[in-house]
Parts: sequence; structure tokens; C-alpha cells
Amino acid sequence: MLIAAEHHYGNKVSDALIAQFTADFEHHLAQAGATLAVPGHFFTVFQVEAYRDHDYPMELWAEVTETLADTEHLRFQFVPACDCACLTTGAHYSDLQSAYDTLYDYVRQQGAAPAGPPRETYLPNDAAPGGFETKILLPFTRCPIPPRWPGNF
Repeated sequence: MLIAAEHHYGNKVSDALIAQFTADFEHHLAQAGATLAVPGHFFTVFQVEAYRDHDYPMELWAEVTETLADTEHLRFQFVPACDCACLTTGAHYSDLQSAYDTLYDYVRQQGAAPAGPPRETYLPNDAAPGGFETKILLPFTRCPIPPRWPGNF
């Protein structure tokens, strides 16, 4: 997937903060002349190993149709396909910790391991803050399964 990415740093996650970051991102994409592969569809990528609702580096990603020159605000790059576990929740940001815990536990119970930062997208993308569901995607890698030997079942 070819993306445009914009880095942000947040002190406290909120619907209003994400809405402001998204509005700024859309403005910078338009200034750069970027064409979105899916209009209005963005990912929030938290560059931390575990969910936290404060003091976090994050990026906004949007799939674009072509690579353009990087700008002061945007970086264009290719993100390879990966396996992701997905959980959709209607919880507000203050309640997302349990959704993240559930998703990380599920991945580990399946014999897999997280393989990158989690990504969030919001459904529908044009909903008012607080009026959307959050889809959390967690990239994972499958852990090797030990061979089956007689008596090892």
C-alpha cells in the first residue's frame, strides 16, 4: 500500500484531537496534490508497543494513488501488506484500553506475536466525533509451531 504519512505528538487522546489532526492532514494532502485511493479513509498509527491515551507519538496514514515529493508535513512511502488481527468497538477513547488488551491477548492466544504498531480507523469516516466506531488493526507474525513427536500432542 502506498501511503502518505504525517507525524504528530499527542498529550491526551480525544475525539476532538483526532478530528483536528485529521483536518490538518487533509489540508496538507490537498496542498501536496495527493489523490487518495479511498477518499476520506485514514489510519491513525500509534508508534508505541502498547495502548496508552497520553504522551504518544503517532502518524496519520492515507492510501494514495502515486508517490509525490515529500513535503514539510508529509512523507510518502510504501507499506507492505501484512496479516492483522482486527477488533471493532464503539468505545470512546477513555475506554479503549480494554479493547486493546483483548486484541493483544487474542493474538498471543493464537500462537502469534505483535509485529508492528497498532492502527486505528474510524467508521464511518465522516461521522461527528463520538459518533463512530473504532476499528483497531494489530499486525502480527505467526510463531513457529513445534513439530509433533509421538507423545507430544
